[in-house]
This record gives sequence, C-alpha cells and structure tokens, in this order.
Amino acid sequence: MPAGFLQDCGHLWEVFHDPKHPERLQLCGAEDAPERPHSFWIHYHSYMVKHGVTKASIEEAIADEKKECGSLLRPGIRELLGKCQQHAIPVLIVSAGISQIIEGLFEAEAISLPPGSRIIANTVVFDGNGVCTDVVPHDPPCSRVGKMLQLKQQSDLRDRPCVIIVGDKPIDAKMAAAYPGVEEHPVHAFSFGFLNSEAPDDEALIEDYSGAFDVVPKEGRSCGFEMIVDLLEGLLDSPEGSSPSPRREAAI
Repeated sequence: MPAGFLQDCGHLWEVFHDPKHPERLQLCGAEDAPERPHSFWIHYHSYMVKHGVTKASIEEAIADEKKECGSLLRPGIRELLGKCQQHAIPVLIVSAGISQIIEGLFEAEAISLPPGSRIIANTVVFDGNGVCTDVVPHDPPCSRVGKMLQLKQQSDLRDRPCVIIVGDKPIDAKMAAAYPGVEEHPVHAFSFGFLNSEAPDDEALIEDYSGAFDVVPKEGRSCGFEMIVDLLEGLLDSPEGSSPSPRREAAI
C-alpha cells in the first residue's frame, strides 16, 4: 500500500481513538452531525482515492498477509458454506470493509461462495489502469451503521424469516433489527458472537458480548465455525413441522 495512505490511516485511527485529540472535531464531526456515524469510513475512502490505491496493491497486501499469517479465515468456514450450498441457503457477508478484499481472502483460501451469496460492503471503483477513483456506496457508506441500511434493502429475503447471525462485534448482533421485512413480520434470529479480543477475561467486554449475542464462546479468537455447522445440521435434521424449515426459510 502507498506509504502516504498508511500514514494517513494511522493518523485517522489515532484521532478516532483519542477523545481529547485536537483534530477530533475536524475529522469526526460534531456529535449530532448526520455524517458522524460514517465519518471514519468517509475519510478512509477519500484517502484511497487521494493516494491512488491500486488493485495490484490490494492483491499484494492480501498475499503478504497470507504469507505471514497462514490461513486468513476461521476454520470450518469451508464446511459451513458447503452445507449452505447443499441446501440452497443464501449467505450474506455484511461488512464495513472492502468487497474486493473480502473476495480476495476467499480466493487466497481457494474457497468459493455458494451461488446466490452476496457481499454487502464498500466497493472500490478502479479506472482502466487499476487505480482507485471512488469507493461506493456514498450516502451512507457501509459503515458499522450504514451496512444495516444496506441490508434492509435486500427485499428478496423477506420470505426467509429464520436467520443465523455470526459476528465478532456486539453491533453485528443488531443485524436482525435491519433484516428486510422485520417491521411486518417476526424474524427468528439466532446470534453467535466470536469474542475477538486479546483480553477475553475482561468482565465488561464479556458482558457486552453476552448481552448482544445468544452464544459467545470464551475462546473467540481461536474458535471456528464448527459449532455453527453443528447447529445448522441440527436444524436441517429436525422433523418437518417441528420448527420452520431452514431449507425454505433460512439465511446466514
């Protein structure tokens, strides 16, 4: 990645995590400003355009991460996606990240998303030379709040009111509140949260996660998707009529 881009992003991160930083109002905006929930992403995306981040540099960053860390995805994801494909269960990846990076992570692990899956995230627009000229959507971007608005627009999911939500931040559990049609009919959601922290014994942190998710494994950083696979298999094997059929009504 361009050095200037990394420098600007480092400064942005510093400002957003220091309530007393002299540039906080300038970069974060006023507390009641409508763009406040999205300001980090607005600036981050503007830096991508400013420094001409290229498609090649993104691919190189993914390759470097793969070389340094090995597997880039949690164990069990291949089996989960395979189970969803087998039973035609749609998979939605709702993220405040960059869609090309998410796609690149799956490609690096040689994992294909099931047909009909979709990635709801920010997407980099490249010119003919592979240089970033824009990041969409704009109003709002797929920030932690904006991605919920993007999910609400997926109207074709209205006939699938049974949802398994998997995330690694408490706000991810709120996706059920943004699920299409939730105002018209109940959504049956089960949430599973990876406590993705270096301090898993932090009582306040555990309380936040436990209050948001239905299940929070203590070893969140090392936990994989195996429990989700077991859960899904249990639902699929349940007698017809004892509960809503995931085959017809579920989404992940």
